[in-house]
Amino acid sequence: MWTAHFPAHLASHKSLPIRPICRWLRQRIPVLSCAAMVFSSVYAAAQQEGASERPTAATLHMVSPAEPAANASSPGKPLTVIASVRSGGQPVSAGAVLFCDADAPFCEDSAILRKAQLRPDGTAVLRLSPAAVRRHRNLKAVFAGTTSYAASTSVVIPLTVPDPPYTSTTLLASSGTPSGYTLTATVQGGEWYDSAIPTGQVQFVDTTTSQTLGTVNLNSGMEVVTYRPSEEAGTTDASPVAMVLADFNNDGYPDVATANAGADTVDVLLSDGFGGLGAAGPALTPGSKPTSIAVADFNGDGNLDLVVNKSTGTGIAVFLGAGDGTFTEAATPPSTLAAPTAVAVGDFNHDGNMDIAVAGSNRVQILLGNGHGAFVKQALEYVIGSPISLAVADFNGDHFDDLRWARRARITSTSCKATATAASTWPRPWAHSPPRQPSCPVISTATEGPT
Repeated sequence: MWTAHFPAHLASHKSLPIRPICRWLRQRIPVLSCAAMVFSSVYAAAQQEGASERPTAATLHMVSPAEPAANASSPGKPLTVIASVRSGGQPVSAGAVLFCDADAPFCEDSAILRKAQLRPDGTAVLRLSPAAVRRHRNLKAVFAGTTSYAASTSVVIPLTVPDPPYTSTTLLASSGTPSGYTLTATVQGGEWYDSAIPTGQVQFVDTTTSQTLGTVNLNSGMEVVTYRPSEEAGTTDASPVAMVLADFNNDGYPDVATANAGADTVDVLLSDGFGGLGAAGPALTPGSKPTSIAVADFNGDGNLDLVVNKSTGTGIAVFLGAGDGTFTEAATPPSTLAAPTAVAVGDFNHDGNMDIAVAGSNRVQILLGNGHGAFVKQALEYVIGSPISLAVADFNGDHFDDLRWARRARITSTSCKATATAASTWPRPWAHSPPRQPSCPVISTATEGPT
């Protein structure tokens, strides 16, 4: 029979009553036509069912190149690149873009320069300081995909930074006797991690007679690594017990936000580009002894926001960033946990919006974000004993954000995945080689003598 050639799973397809159709068709047309029609219908239905995730196209372009520091008092201007994600010619406004080092084997771990939420116009922005740009030669954007839109990857673009006008210092030393001096010139390059070893020639000139004693090529030189002594980078309110690093004012440099349990405040300290930190403004006041803090873009405006717990109160507080280092407290999220101990962020239902996990009261609660800064409490809660911290990652390789929590003498995890499957595929983790050492004065020498 012709129907014997159809796989069993197609013959039992719930959306197609194949056998009744065939019985009806046999009375009117040949069986071959029935078989052909059923196969065509099943194929069309399968195509339609597999098309639940709409295809997307990710693009990446540079808006402005990085400009290196002209002198030691200027940190330079950041590189700005914009990723755009579109589907059917229309912007995709939900989801996240990973800006990745294209030379790394996988877009994981330290290869991710930034994870940014898409804005309503379907774009995400990355800003990198000149020093950060020099650690990465090529860049690509990866749209992570959602339950509605398939993942996509942009073409690779190169990253270049022109060499700044580094100042140099020349030192002169002598040895020997009046009858035979040896003069040694040492040329020291700029005290920047990416400074080049000086090259060229050195002229030895008698300043009394203005006579050139000799011209000598610099040798191959050497790189000298030094580390500055530790120093106080910035000040916070009493008892800072947790902090996050992120670019809160969009200048390409990592800033700091601290949860200060002793003062019931959150401090935001902005980087000056040289390791120093200064307060962005008055401290934020969530109250109730914040001890945990996390950062994400909850309202899709391209600026990073903050969430903290209220360890001696109930629930959490969310602060929406303005992109200049200042924040405004959002409407209170619907967390009902008393004495919460930890917060964490991730896209737990794979809809492209950032969600919040809250631990406390012997349970973990999930607040699902709507992409506009508001949240809905998920009915399901995970009952556990005394959770003290949370971590988010894809622990089982199914491409969904999972939760891992720690409680006294035990670590537990759960998969917080959506009921719909995702089409996006992710490579396995990898270990990225560290950047070059910082603060490297580079030295070349030239010797003339005896004279």
